[in-house]
Amino acid sequence: MQALAIGLYGNKEDNIVPKNDKVLIDVTYQSQGKAYKNQVKQGKIHSLPYLACFGPIRLDVQTEGSENNSSKRSTATYSLFGNYDALFKNIETELKFAFYENEKKYEILVNMLKSVVPSLAKIKFDRTNRAIKYFEKSKDNSTYKAVSFSELATGIKSIIAMVGDIYLRFSTLMQKNNRTDKYLSPEELYGIVIIDELDLHLHPTWQKRFPTLFSEVFPNIQFIASTHSAIPILGAPKGSVLLKVNRTAEKGITVERLEHLEAQLENLTPNLILTSEIFGLQDIFPITHQPDKRIRTENTMEELKDNDEMLDALKSYMDTDKEDELLKLFAK
Repeated sequence: MQALAIGLYGNKEDNIVPKNDKVLIDVTYQSQGKAYKNQVKQGKIHSLPYLACFGPIRLDVQTEGSENNSSKRSTATYSLFGNYDALFKNIETELKFAFYENEKKYEILVNMLKSVVPSLAKIKFDRTNRAIKYFEKSKDNSTYKAVSFSELATGIKSIIAMVGDIYLRFSTLMQKNNRTDKYLSPEELYGIVIIDELDLHLHPTWQKRFPTLFSEVFPNIQFIASTHSAIPILGAPKGSVLLKVNRTAEKGITVERLEHLEAQLENLTPNLILTSEIFGLQDIFPITHQPDKRIRTENTMEELKDNDEMLDALKSYMDTDKEDELLKLFAK
């Protein structure tokens, strides 16, 4: 992921390490209908401006007083290179400005956040305290009391931090490059986003929903993500590419495309993904499993419960004579 970021962006930022000029990194990409080939070793770099990189720690946002100005800790690649003090641009600052200055933009930003976090019933600006408040909904669609950003669950905070940073980073650059003050919707933004350890901080439910939700909110942005979980692969949008990173003493680090799995991705279960070459588990049995016990092969807990109830009913119905009769029937 770091090599890809360097190949797209260059290695001029102080946070990018190592700066080994013997390393060969060549990356070809297309932007606005033009093709570019970056050769880092030769110093031939056409830096992709519309790039955002997220390392495994993605919870801290800039303070409101910073007004999302550029800083060393909020550059495009800072958090990807082991810097755990990264600061992402603060979408709440933009929400407050939009609330007073542009009602349409405020609605767009609120809808954007609600789209990537469907558990949010509503987002409101508290005029009295000049604060953004978040209202989560329960499973029965009732609404919990309002909370601040810091009171949200870690997974939700990480999603809001990322989507806010992506929107502000790309829209600001596009406005600057096009010399316009026109606000942009998420659908108008384009570029590349790199996310390391996509599954981190996220409940399995979010791991599955997250890839598709982000792709729907930002349809013209290409997402490149790594994961140590099979669950996000279940939520991979149609047309996704699966790459496996291999490392050996002989060949070093190589990347293999798994086209045969891509072709049947929509039909795979977590068990198949875990035992495929993506993760390479030899089996998916619990460590405590005893060989003389039956492994449960049901697909859901509901199915397991139904089967247990049926077995209990059969046991209560069967007496010795009926059991012998049934065994003879199956013996035929």
